[in-house]
Formats: sequence, structure tokens, C-alpha cells
Amino acid sequence: MRILDKILNIIRGQEKIIFDKFREHLSLSMKALEILTAPECRLGNQCLKKIAELEKRGDEISREISELLSRGAVTAHALNIIEIMANKIDDVLDEIYVLSKEFERLVRYSRNRDIVAKVHMYITEAGRKASQAIKNLQDIYTTVINGSLSESRSRMIEIERIEEEVDEMKERMLDNIYSYADNMSLVEFHSAVSITYMMDTVVDKLRDLAELTLLLLISIS
Repeated sequence: MRILDKILNIIRGQEKIIFDKFREHLSLSMKALEILTAPECRLGNQCLKKIAELEKRGDEISREISELLSRGAVTAHALNIIEIMANKIDDVLDEIYVLSKEFERLVRYSRNRDIVAKVHMYITEAGRKASQAIKNLQDIYTTVINGSLSESRSRMIEIERIEEEVDEMKERMLDNIYSYADNMSLVEFHSAVSITYMMDTVVDKLRDLAELTLLLLISIS
């Protein structure tokens, strides 16, 4: 039996619904990044409240996925991997929400607008890369359903490339923060470093999801 036939046999109707839920949840993360990277977010401007609403909807989708899994929507040998994927997808949005809370604190307490601008510029540049990774991941879930494995692999390679780029951006940002440390308060320094690592973690989790999807395809074949 061809790999495509095996995939289509294993991904039944309910499993297609789960992959649709995955895409829906990832769309919330993309919206959260759009809010966080918007210029007005640098001024506070209710960004945290908007992202918190998306995070709550993400929790609802996660509960819906858990209910589907508990009802046996997924074949036994795929269940463990899909459960891990579901948790990772929720972790992505949670990390963006925590990042947005930290940035909101920086905006509120920093007396140095240049620092806020530098941090938000990094968030914007890395956030755009993260959005590209999310789009690739959504496309992977579409191609998994359609059985286009070669296209899935090319998308995974693209996500790995994006992750490497964001890792380099993180290192440059950390160098920038440390070189500017004498002009920062301890609170500003800690916040800037935390945000830098959190943005990198978001993309790391997206890469992990791509790898888990590949693992799922291998287990199926």
C-alpha cells in the first residue's frame, strides 16, 4: 500500500477535524503576533487585553481537541504524537500571551522610550518570522490531509530555516542589550532579556511542531 493510501486510511473524518482545529488555533497565534507587532502596541494601547481574549479562545479550542481525543477520534498509534502536538500548539499562544504581558510591563515602567522602541523592533522583526513559520505549519496540516508529502517536507525545511534566522536575531539582540546595559535600569534589562528569549522560544516551539508532524508521518508510513 502506498504511503498516501496509509495516510488517508488513518486520517479519518474526526482526525481531519482535529487538524482543522490545529489550524484554527494557530490562526489565533498569528493574530496575536499581528497585534503585538503593530506600531500602536509600543504605546500600550490595549494590546494585552486583545491578546488575552485570543488566549481564552485558544484554551476553548484546546478543550475541544481534548474532548475529540477522549472520544477516540484518533487511531491508537497516532494518539500520543497528536496529544503532544495539541499541547505544543497551545504553548505557542500561551508564550505569546506571556510575552505580551512582559512587554506591557516594560511599556508601563520604563522611563527610556528608546529601550521600548528597540525591544519592540526586535519583537516586530522576529514576530514576522514567527508568522511565516505559522503559515508554513498551517500549510503542512493542509497537505497532510491532501497527502502531498513532498510539499510538507519543503515547508518543514523552511520552518527550520526561519528558526535558525530567529536564533541569530536573538543573539544579535542580546549583544545589543548587554552593550546598552549601562543606560538601562535593572528592571528594563531583565525585561528586555526575557522578551528576547521568549520570542525565540515561540519559534522553537513551531519548529518542534514541524518535527512532530514529520514524526507522525513516519509513524504512519
